[in-house]
Amino acid sequence: MMKIKLAVLLLTVNALSYSQSLEFGFNVGTGATYLVENSDENVNINYKTPATISTDLKFTPENSNFGVVVRYQFTGTSVDGNKWFDLSESYFKARVNDNTFLLLLEYLKRNEKKLNFGANFGMGYTKQIINFENEDLPTNNSFPSIQIGGLINYKLNNKLSLKLQPSFQFFDPINGLSNNKLNLAKEDIHFLMQLGISYQLK
Repeated sequence: MMKIKLAVLLLTVNALSYSQSLEFGFNVGTGATYLVENSDENVNINYKTPATISTDLKFTPENSNFGVVVRYQFTGTSVDGNKWFDLSESYFKARVNDNTFLLLLEYLKRNEKKLNFGANFGMGYTKQIINFENEDLPTNNSFPSIQIGGLINYKLNNKLSLKLQPSFQFFDPINGLSNNKLNLAKEDIHFLMQLGISYQLK
């Protein structure tokens, strides 16, 4: 974890030194989480509508339509059902909190139009905490994640922009594609829709 944080910090400093523009963004939204597990008819489980927030810094070189985005994203989801992952299969309620750090490559055409479209792709690291109701100790998971997203950008003025960002987030894809044992709220897919605002700092 410390090595990943150090790598992100070094990349951020390097991108800042070479960037022509620097933007800060804040986003909120919702969506649907754990799509695969939630749609499995063989298990009795129900993930509720999630809440998600994110903050990011975007670094864009001079005369380029490509930028680098460093993002922190939080997604919280309530869940209940039967413990299919436990021999007891007893009823449970829990709260699943996902904290993800992402490094994204983003394309957004630079022009004078107010409305522009773009996309981003990247990888990151997720720290997941599952708090079971009536249980003292939470379950902690750590795994890589991949994100693919779209972007609708509307300029309010030279500094401020509104952004609508739909995205798919793939949790622990390596283990998910292998024959290893699957886990509660781990190897899965999120669909998120976030609305945000960005401010150009530089």
